[in-house]
Amino acid sequence: MKKFCIILLISINTIFQANAQDEKIKDFTNLFCNCINQVMADFHPKLKKMIIDVAEVGEVQAEQNLIQYLIENQDETDKIMSDVKKMGNIETLISTYPNCENIYQKVDELKGDDQELQSKIMDYFNSQTDCELTSAILKTALKDDK
Repeated sequence: MKKFCIILLISINTIFQANAQDEKIKDFTNLFCNCINQVMADFHPKLKKMIIDVAEVGEVQAEQNLIQYLIENQDETDKIMSDVKKMGNIETLISTYPNCENIYQKVDELKGDDQELQSKIMDYFNSQTDCELTSAILKTALKDDK
């Protein structure tokens, strides 16, 4: 009986640790998604679409789609190019928004196997309709790392 109780306590402790980790992942992904949404709120809709397209159809097709759009909508070129320039400095830009200053440090709070962690984070982003842009950015970044 004593052995059973010890095994039960170990199992319960493991479950609580896993739930605590899942809560940290959920909190982090909510924060990160909100930060990306804040930063990109004023970006041109076509640039946002291009980011999603890169993740879905690839960089070449996404660039061709954007070029075609720019040819057909030359009056929007300056705004899009200005936003493209901002994207080159997105990590710094994110840190200027409230509650986003320490977003990259929060990654360190997430402990665990990198592959499992990435999988859980991506699953959460993919399940949230308002995180489509964040999901696309991360999918592209993870592809580039391989």
